[in-house]
Amino acid sequence: MAITREQKTNSSFKQLLAPVAIRANRDDIAAVDVSESGFESVLFVVTVGAAAVEPSNENNLRITLKHSDDNAHFDDCAKSEVIGVAAGADDSTFAVINAAPDANTAFMAGYIGNKRYVKPVIQLAGNLGDGVLMSIAAILHGPKYRPVA
Repeated sequence: MAITREQKTNSSFKQLLAPVAIRANRDDIAAVDVSESGFESVLFVVTVGAAAVEPSNENNLRITLKHSDDNAHFDDCAKSEVIGVAAGADDSTFAVINAAPDANTAFMAGYIGNKRYVKPVIQLAGNLGDGVLMSIAAILHGPKYRPVA
């Protein structure tokens, strides 16, 4: 018999980017303090809606992760510090929106690096017209002190 485990009281949810049409690079998304309340891991969830122009290899979005010890100077995460790296990526890219099936879907990535702050970065290639609807959230797990809520 399976054991059902409730995770809400041991997790925290942070909305990092409210649903918005992405038309340009975004390096201004708020960072998550992974050690806030003693958390040990973070999961990023990206939801993708409709695109004004059908994504392609020339017109696409990529989402990577950057991390920092001081929340001021961010470096790219290594591929080995991200769980769920996109197939064929040689960096921390975990979401690539470059085809029609990528719209109206979701992507997830776990951060396993050792820095205190981590944030997603959106990189646009080409032209996606009025943009791609997207939102990003972070779910923090594994608190040092339980329950959180």
